[in-house]
Amino acid sequence: MELHNAGREDPGFHQRRIDLCEQFLHRFAAGDSLLVEHMRRALASSCFDSGDRNRGDALFKQWLTADPRWGWGWIGWSDCYGLFAAPENEDFEKAEALLQQGLAVKSVRSLKDIRERLTRNYEERGLHEEASRVRQGNHAAPRDTPNPGVIRIKSKLDFGEEGLPLDELPELQARLNRGHEQMLGDLLGRKPGRNSPCPCGSGKKFKYCCGR
Repeated sequence: MELHNAGREDPGFHQRRIDLCEQFLHRFAAGDSLLVEHMRRALASSCFDSGDRNRGDALFKQWLTADPRWGWGWIGWSDCYGLFAAPENEDFEKAEALLQQGLAVKSVRSLKDIRERLTRNYEERGLHEEASRVRQGNHAAPRDTPNPGVIRIKSKLDFGEEGLPLDELPELQARLNRGHEQMLGDLLGRKPGRNSPCPCGSGKKFKYCCGR
């Protein structure tokens, strides 16, 4: 904290803070988890302070990919664009998007703190209605961006009150696959090749997916 404050008067202290955090993480990476997380956040935010925003982004992304439930990681990354950002880094929409990503993570830690920070970001922009929704826990989680190159097919089945005998499941699956294959053929105007990626977006070859 002292190095951070000193950096406001002399930017050279930002690099000293980076050096300190790097040395700590190198020596004590297996130490107290909360302290390690604090040092990671300090390191990445110091990169922003020193003008190396690309490295700061990369560090936060690396750590949150490994542990997406790290709530204060989402907060720290957001702060570099939001409430505590340098003027050249200020981007409240990006800050809010990062906090929304954190809120969308199942069992994310420090959920209350993420909501509080998102509320403050909205209030800072005068978006009091959005802030009120977050405060009440009625925020809208971000949706996945659809892939325009993928066809997704969903089938809803109703077996009634008695259900379906388990020994009939294999035949049901075969009928569904044949129906999906016909539907894909109609949509595409041709049947996918057996070794082509399945258009349903599963990532499997057609012969191992809807083509079975």
